[in-house]
Amino acid sequence: MEPDYSDYSTEELLEVLDSIDQTRFPERAIQIKHQLAQRGDLKEIEPAAAKAASDENLPGTGGQVFLSLVALFLLWVIVNAATTATVSVRSSDYYYASSPTLFLLILGTYIFAMGACVKRVVTARRKAKQNV
Repeated sequence: MEPDYSDYSTEELLEVLDSIDQTRFPERAIQIKHQLAQRGDLKEIEPAAAKAASDENLPGTGGQVFLSLVALFLLWVIVNAATTATVSVRSSDYYYASSPTLFLLILGTYIFAMGACVKRVVTARRKAKQNV
């Protein structure tokens, strides 16, 4: 038997939506959101749900250490490539003198990957400071 959510107060709907298993009961979650939308209270839950979803994807301490090590390794590869004008990918060497476009593309990919690692670590550290 399906519950009648029209009799629930807004606070009760928000509590039920927070505690319901939305993977097992997606139709109930939709009904609750529909009731909140009809009442104009759906905007209250959107920022909280978005914040909770973004916090789940942040790396923990071990992940931050791993990402930092990957960033340091990529930094070493970038500095090595810049000083020798050679980049190696899967046992193939690419030289700036013979193929500058490919060399710069690979170097740019390494720089992007390093920046992504650093960004994830910095974001996780900032969120951890805000939660303290």
